Amino acid sequence: MHFDELCLVTFAPKSIIVAWVVPAGFEALLSTLVIYKFLQNIQDLPGLSTQPILYVFTRDAVWAFLLMLASAIVTALSYTVFPSGLSGSFYFWNISLSSFAGSHVLLNLRQVGANAGDLSSPSLSELDFDRMHFAPQ
Repeated sequence: MHFDELCLVTFAPKSIIVAWVVPAGFEALLSTLVIYKFLQNIQDLPGLSTQPILYVFTRDAVWAFLLMLASAIVTALSYTVFPSGLSGSFYFWNISLSSFAGSHVLLNLRQVGANAGDLSSPSLSELDFDRMHFAPQ
């Protein structure tokens, strides 16, 4: 890559597209596996429809993938098809969108878990520390 005095990209080789195609392909594989397991679990377990966490995870995985795919395509096109001095700025948007999508997926899952009122894990105020014994079995 070539840069000017302001550290803007003035030239990027066509092979730079590999840096955007490989992660997009990996994300497509992960999204395909998530959707496959989602459909498989819905068919195998009839009571699964009462568990919203699976639906939220699948929904967020799909929109996060589509967002990251669009970002990777725009970034790859900015370097190869429409090269300009601002091509490198799309790279920072790509990183920001990755951070946004990842944190949003985790926060949505946490919210669903909190709304479900997980009864299997008591709060610290409900624990009886006097009766707890920490020893090997």
